[in-house]
Amino acid sequence: MTSRSGSTSRQDLERMIVQQYEQLPHAKKKKLVSILGVPESFQSFEMRDYVRGYKMFTKNLKDLYKLLMEQKYSSSSIPTKPTQKKARYSVPGPVPQDAMFKNQDILSNIFQYMDIRKAMRTGLLSTSMYRSLLSSLQTFHLNGHTYDFDEKKDIRLLKSLLPMFTHIKTLEIGNIDMTDKGFQSLVPELQGLTQLKKLNISGNFITDKGACVLARLLPSFPRLEHLYLSFNEIKNKGIKAILSAVVHIPKLKTLHIQDNTFDLLGLDDVLALLPSLTHLQDLAINVRSVILDPERVETLASCLLHFPNLQSLSLWGTTFLPEGIKGLVKILPQLTRLKVLHLGSTRMGNEGVIELVNHVLPTLHTLHTLDLSQNEIGDEGLKALASVLPHMTSLKRLQLQGNDFGNDGIKTLFKQLNKTHVQFVNIKYNQNNPHHEVDPKLIHAVRKNLRVMM
Repeated sequence: MTSRSGSTSRQDLERMIVQQYEQLPHAKKKKLVSILGVPESFQSFEMRDYVRGYKMFTKNLKDLYKLLMEQKYSSSSIPTKPTQKKARYSVPGPVPQDAMFKNQDILSNIFQYMDIRKAMRTGLLSTSMYRSLLSSLQTFHLNGHTYDFDEKKDIRLLKSLLPMFTHIKTLEIGNIDMTDKGFQSLVPELQGLTQLKKLNISGNFITDKGACVLARLLPSFPRLEHLYLSFNEIKNKGIKAILSAVVHIPKLKTLHIQDNTFDLLGLDDVLALLPSLTHLQDLAINVRSVILDPERVETLASCLLHFPNLQSLSLWGTTFLPEGIKGLVKILPQLTRLKVLHLGSTRMGNEGVIELVNHVLPTLHTLHTLDLSQNEIGDEGLKALASVLPHMTSLKRLQLQGNDFGNDGIKTLFKQLNKTHVQFVNIKYNQNNPHHEVDPKLIHAVRKNLRVMM
């Protein structure tokens, strides 16, 4: 996402690179890693850690993004040199039009993985037969094309295209730097998408004004199941308006509203309205740069009890401190279907981890992914966590990067991991504490089918 002045911040550029890399096919990922010439093997390579852990200038990150996009959109093999110049987007072809009409997958790929304006310029929308095929597609994807997004031109293009997608069930228009004005101009076209089940407008510049517009629009989507609004600029008024609207959507299963700008009063409104969403299965919420007091933690915990089918919970970035974690541990064991739990960057420390180990983790028999990254966890907390891992038979992914433990704790962790079914663990050391760098020799104690990022 770019700033309002038009420049791309390093943080947003890193996020864009990671998102685009994750969408690459396995073969292209492997080739890209070889082009970058990184010391890690492909199996242990993580793009997120590559862009953050290496001292790269912003200019280098932009070059990396351009290279990545070339690989993603090229229909031929990946170039062997990163300096090779190619068009950023390319139309799959040449393909006879008759074949295009018969192959909806080709058409879907064009609109999910190519600059949509190129489709217009190359005449792909010129026939009524083609338009008829467009109307049968179920996904409209314009997510992540932030490098050359021109809101005035592209919103106009969206307004002309959306009426042809009246039966779509998924609309992805996230990370395109859309403002309130741009979103508001799309309202007449969006109102016709009555079959919509998934709406993603994360990573834009939507403020309270745009949020209130969305709140009035939501009744047009009676079948909506997944709503993504993270990484916007929604404050208290806007988040209250949205929650007041979504409580009337009976089938809503996913709600992501983290990394907006509402404060503790806005969170109070959210927690007052959330219990009505009894079908919720995936919730992501936080309040950044503010410590939650014990009473609000208790309110949040009580709210979670209304979601018996909850499978994914992200409270990443919400500062609880050890005292707050004690309020959560009373409730988390009752979320028996939980598969994904993100509690990173909550500053729980050793005391908070020990509370989780003693009261929560042994009871979550379906947990697949556990994120405790950037939590100031030392050797004591890591050893306590390691002791419970063999009993978590469903756990496959463990995120522990950015903590303060040393080689003593890691040695115990690896010993216990060998008794588990965990497939991936990230123990990248805290860059602010270089003395905690992991001893590479410890990796030899890990079983071969365990991927370790360190």
